[in-house]
Amino acid sequence: MHLLESVTQWLQPVGIVAGLVFSGVALRNDVRSRKLESRIKINEGHRDIWSALLENPSLERIRQDQADLQLFPITASEDRLVRSILQHALLTFDARDLGLLGDIGDFDADVRRFLARPIPRAVWNEIAAFQPAKFRKFVESLL
Repeated sequence: MHLLESVTQWLQPVGIVAGLVFSGVALRNDVRSRKLESRIKINEGHRDIWSALLENPSLERIRQDQADLQLFPITASEDRLVRSILQHALLTFDARDLGLLGDIGDFDADVRRFLARPIPRAVWNEIAAFQPAKFRKFVESLL
């Protein structure tokens, strides 16, 4: 009986440690899976938004460094596309902030470059007050 008690006392901690190790491995795999899923969804959103430029070349004006907004005001389609891009940037920012994306390149430089253009900057100025404070501060730090 003494041997059985010794084995039992030894097996309980081993079982607990093994359970913790297996839980840790499962959690790590779950995190990797979520990161991959997030990257795929961000990429799908990016592709869907920018494919609008292929379907409607007149929207290419949002990427111009020189756009006279007094002579040619922002169209409803341009406004809608820029708002979609900014919403996508917000979702990407949130996912990155939560650690769900890993290395996605120089996101900050992409946002800075996009908002340096007249049309995106004008739309941002219009909607900035309605954005989450953390995202708004991030964007403002880039301008």
